[in-house]
Amino acid sequence: MNFFFKIKHYAFLYFKFSKAYNCISLSKQESPNKHYWLTGYSSNITNKKWQIENGIPLGLYNKSWKGGLHKRTHICALCEYFFALDELGKNHKQSQIVEFILDNLSEGKNSKTNKKYMFWKTYMDEESQNYFVHGMGQGQLLSLLVRANLQEYNVNLSPQIVKVLESFKLDFHHENGFVSSKDSLVIQEYPHLYHVNPDVLNGWLSALIGLYDAINSGFGDDEIIEIFNKSLKSLTEKLPLYDFGFWSLYNLPSSYTNIASIHYHDLHVSLSYALGRLTDNEKLIKFSKKMAKYSRNYFYRFLSFFIKILANIIKYKRIYKLK
Repeated sequence: MNFFFKIKHYAFLYFKFSKAYNCISLSKQESPNKHYWLTGYSSNITNKKWQIENGIPLGLYNKSWKGGLHKRTHICALCEYFFALDELGKNHKQSQIVEFILDNLSEGKNSKTNKKYMFWKTYMDEESQNYFVHGMGQGQLLSLLVRANLQEYNVNLSPQIVKVLESFKLDFHHENGFVSSKDSLVIQEYPHLYHVNPDVLNGWLSALIGLYDAINSGFGDDEIIEIFNKSLKSLTEKLPLYDFGFWSLYNLPSSYTNIASIHYHDLHVSLSYALGRLTDNEKLIKFSKKMAKYSRNYFYRFLSFFIKILANIIKYKRIYKLK
């Protein structure tokens, strides 16, 4: 990801006063249909942000790695590409994404429950097989599989949905765990970086929407429903901490070094509104509207832009993150 790529797909958004993401028309406690709750992912195709190889979107940071496509892509890119294809009316291409995911999902067995679970390996570097389980990706996997199951593919995906749900029951200290419960129940996007990058907001929101999709499609036992309800309650309680007074934070703790980019701020607006509408949660809806109001303020947009540059200089010793 070079400097000009960052300017085009990230910095330019601060000066483009239009929403990157939008929610579809939502009713309270609505069941999933073939459309995802957000639109806007298709811009990654039309604006050529994603590089596609053999029908598979490559990862932004690992596309040049050696190895197979399963290592050079990212689970969120796969899921969001699936949602984007629906936006563009190219649903016939979605089956390839589903088949690729099914071919590359890993399976384990929870010794505590004696049940099998499924997960996607997100590799940490090019040379090794070290990986972590991406909490956001597991949630988006549920949203994808639920929708794929509604579209009458050649195989019933119910067993895979149940097994992905089982991954949410793993202890956080398990090698594949990603749901922390030290102070509150948080679905961690980067569990291996919990000590430096905890409670990523867009990842938490996306994962909860995935759990919502699975539960409201008839999947999920009492333990999964309890995890969802406790985590939603924790999120609602922590929401004020993500309000930095003029912009949203990417993750906690509250610090200008954790300020969200415009890309993630826009996601916060749409994801919190979608989850709020689906669960009849007024605090989430109020948070979304407040963040949207920040977005419409020219001064706040430019202020957040310069603070983000400052934060990157302090965090990464450069004005933008390379990987």
